[in-house]
Amino acid sequence: MLQIFKSEFQRYRLWAILATVGLLAIYVFVAKLMPFLQGNSPFKSMLYLGLLPLSALFGFVQMMLHRRTNHWTYLIHRPLAPRNIYFGLALAGAAVVSMVVLVPWFIMVGGMDAFSGSVVDTRHYGYGFFLLFCSLAAYFVGTLAAISANKGAILLAIFLNWMMTTEPESTFLQFFPMLVILGILVTLNVVSFKPDLSTHERRPWAITLTVFPMTYALLFGLSLFTTVYYHVPKFIMGTHPDLNPVEGTVSYMWELGPAEQVAYALEGSSHPKTDYYIKQAELADMAYLDSREWSYPTEDQLHTLDIQHALAPTGTNSIWKFAHDEMLMIGMSEATRKPIGAIGVNGFIDDASLATAADRFQAVPVMVGKKFLMTNNRMYQLDFAERSMDIKHELPAGERYVAKPQIRDDYVAILTDKRTLLFDPKVLRDGFDRAVPEYSIDHPASLSSFHFVDTYRLVDGYLMLYRGNHFFGFNKPGSAVVHAKLGGAAETIHERHYELKRHPSWIQYHFEMMSPAMVLIDHLYRSKLMNSRIDNIRPDGDLVLNALLGRQHPPLIYWMAGILMTVSAAAALIMSRKHGLGRAQTATWVALCAIFSLPALISFFLMNPWRTNPKQA
Repeated sequence: MLQIFKSEFQRYRLWAILATVGLLAIYVFVAKLMPFLQGNSPFKSMLYLGLLPLSALFGFVQMMLHRRTNHWTYLIHRPLAPRNIYFGLALAGAAVVSMVVLVPWFIMVGGMDAFSGSVVDTRHYGYGFFLLFCSLAAYFVGTLAAISANKGAILLAIFLNWMMTTEPESTFLQFFPMLVILGILVTLNVVSFKPDLSTHERRPWAITLTVFPMTYALLFGLSLFTTVYYHVPKFIMGTHPDLNPVEGTVSYMWELGPAEQVAYALEGSSHPKTDYYIKQAELADMAYLDSREWSYPTEDQLHTLDIQHALAPTGTNSIWKFAHDEMLMIGMSEATRKPIGAIGVNGFIDDASLATAADRFQAVPVMVGKKFLMTNNRMYQLDFAERSMDIKHELPAGERYVAKPQIRDDYVAILTDKRTLLFDPKVLRDGFDRAVPEYSIDHPASLSSFHFVDTYRLVDGYLMLYRGNHFFGFNKPGSAVVHAKLGGAAETIHERHYELKRHPSWIQYHFEMMSPAMVLIDHLYRSKLMNSRIDNIRPDGDLVLNALLGRQHPPLIYWMAGILMTVSAAAALIMSRKHGLGRAQTATWVALCAIFSLPALISFFLMNPWRTNPKQA
């Protein structure tokens, strides 16, 4: 095995060196254009689009070269077990990928750490391993596509979606699932590497490991067919809801003007001042607030998830960045590139080395504008000239901010999980006293049930229009009009339920219809590793499962899902017998199709020969 490894690595050594040098040159070039460690930059997407497809292509080409008839015969008849031969080849390929990914990254980050004076944390080095694990996953998908008889092996690239779209709250949850996925891909490669590559896999555990990601990928593929049999025909006939908005649905509101939206939301209202509010809305200045909750940064998260790279206060010739290793804001002079102090939870510190445990932030703050820091329950105002920090606003215990302040012409809005707070812009911008909101409006429904709030400025306050597809619970769209009055009182004018839906239920819930089990698993995964809310459900641990199981879908969805699962299981039973599969294989396929429905049945056809009497693995 060692000789195979050496021979294979030497075969690609020159290409690896050229790729390493080329990638390092790209890093240096990018560093000249923008801060290299800036989060959420276009360079991140370009890096993914370059490394991952090339890693997959390299793995595919490497194995296809060995699959040539004479080469394969020579390779597989070596006095080694097939798995040892594969390990020799795969370790060499993984070493090439590791060299290309890690060496340029560590040289670049290490150089910045040693010579630039920039804030470089352990997490910046760790991002190199994140890139490596993603690239290795792509590489192993490529090798599997080359050696497996499974015609849908390339669909396992969906694993990359699970690896790259996570926003977990800990380093363990960031990297442990990636290692599990790599373990699965390596295992499937090992069992697929055999003398006769045309034989299909028959071991139940291997079938299950393969079907699970394929089902997830096929579920998204099947959803695209709604374009073919619903959206395109509707557009051709001119009857699509996008062309003909359906009055009586909550989405119809988007087709109306600002004042008309209020009138539409107040239809059926028995409030004595309904006409007054409709007329006032016609004269009012309208603005909207985004109530979608975003994830606060967590300690040691990937730097690509950072919302803001640094604070650059005007007139100070300095840059302040948050150091996760120190849990402090570190200041650096733009002229000398030397440290000029730090900011902790208690204010400015002359030297970061003098900070005590009491000075360090307990949670990563969000940088707002050029002089504010914000945690999930407190906002600080910084005065860099006087080197002072004051608490600008603080929430009571049990309440938290859900987004950055939103600046509008007449107010600055801060949304919490319970209220909408409207401040006078001058109060927040000028002075250092604690800011008190002019208006405090309790949410008329759960924060996760609406995404936008429209505000209309009246002579005696604000008219607030809330709406959402799950306003009164799952699949129960609605809206509410609230009058926030001067002095702090708020009155709910009208709440409206919308019975009509924009699309038929079999389009709106086609995922749940085609594979309800996979949708449930996907939601649970996202609630644990993506720190994001699901429709009208917040990711509150074990409560997510209870909330998901408690959802009520239209009866048609249950009937269609049951029919598809039954038909898929029956078809799997018939086809398994036709292919002469054993009891264990037949039971596995029937169970998988009964659980995962139509996508699992399609996986059966991709993972088995299209002719009967297949060779046994």
